[in-house]
Amino acid sequence: RAVVNLAGATDLVTWNKEPYVSAYLGGSLETKRDQYKKASPINYVRPGTVPILTIHGDKDTSVSPDQALLLDARMKEAGASHTLVIENGRGHTDELDQTVWDFLEKTLK
Repeated sequence: RAVVNLAGATDLVTWNKEPYVSAYLGGSLETKRDQYKKASPINYVRPGTVPILTIHGDKDTSVSPDQALLLDARMKEAGASHTLVIENGRGHTDELDQTVWDFLEKTLK
């Protein structure tokens, strides 16, 4: 009924971080483009998509904050609920803070 995205890649076609994605998908973007698209959460956004909270650090060098912005734009385009928090001065993280608990409490009630 809700998703919490902590600095996750949302479009593997544009994020193509080697060798991680190719090892996971069994080949390069050039040879497995359809697999990259199928594995990208951004391609499953539709009207009625469950609410998503995305928290991303603006200094993240593992997964660019652009990935969060792509998801935000796609969610808005679909008319779906997306809360985007870009944390200044923060890198890649998977720490849960009060924002997550507040989102889940509000969304899951």
